[in-house]
Amino acid sequence: MSRTAAVITTVLAFATASAFAHDPSMPATAASHAAASMQGSSMPMTGDADVDFATMMREHHQMALPMARTELRNGKDPAMRRMARHVIDAQTKEIAQFDRWLANHKASMKGSGK
Repeated sequence: MSRTAAVITTVLAFATASAFAHDPSMPATAASHAAASMQGSSMPMTGDADVDFATMMREHHQMALPMARTELRNGKDPAMRRMARHVIDAQTKEIAQFDRWLANHKASMKGSGK
């Protein structure tokens, strides 16, 4: 894993684990699982910065969805509930954008003989 990818992975894992830690209704194992899933082995780097960014951010956004759903189920604060709804709406759209880009990128790579 490149140094840049390692830094990104560490930052995303820390941010995800921190978000879980601030939600007392989340089991402690959820934070551990989220952080572990971002540690290199589950997301091998390709060396293509665009593909690696899209892949890692897609995974990061995917991990945000259960946190936001937990907030909607258990949260009481109206501002945090609005934020959770916003996260679900925005991140779902961005996941679809990453999926489209990755599908198009793979198709263009096949067509170019790479």
